Amino acid sequence: MSHAAASIRSMTALDIPSVIKIDRDIHDSSWTEEWFYRVLEAPYRTYVMEQDYQVIGFAVMRYLFEESELLNIGIEKNKQGQGYGKQLLCYLIEQVGQNQIKYIFLEVRSSNQVARRLYKKCGFKEINVRKAYYQWPQIEDAVIYRLNL
Repeated sequence: MSHAAASIRSMTALDIPSVIKIDRDIHDSSWTEEWFYRVLEAPYRTYVMEQDYQVIGFAVMRYLFEESELLNIGIEKNKQGQGYGKQLLCYLIEQVGQNQIKYIFLEVRSSNQVARRLYKKCGFKEINVRKAYYQWPQIEDAVIYRLNL
């Protein structure tokens, strides 16, 4: 499906209210406002996706030596299914590749089939399962993925 162009840039403190709104709308997230402000500092890398000067998506990564971990990613509910998630994930992979990082790790709820399909489409491989990792709103396994760069 075609969509209007979206741009990606580093997240700033001014973006946090929009990011929190998206996160709360789409995730059963335990991330607090304080945590979103904390990840604006190293070793984290934070990004927002904008369309018409409105934040429609975000991503939070952590870089550690030769590894990175995708900690949180989201696209506004009414923008999902239009290719924005894939655009943002491809951008993240490109950024990581420019920093001598060899692996990207992430974990996702086992029930989140949409995200899992996207990760597989982008080359991530399922490497492990953490049993009963998520405790709220229900107990659920976390599926761990890795992308070798």
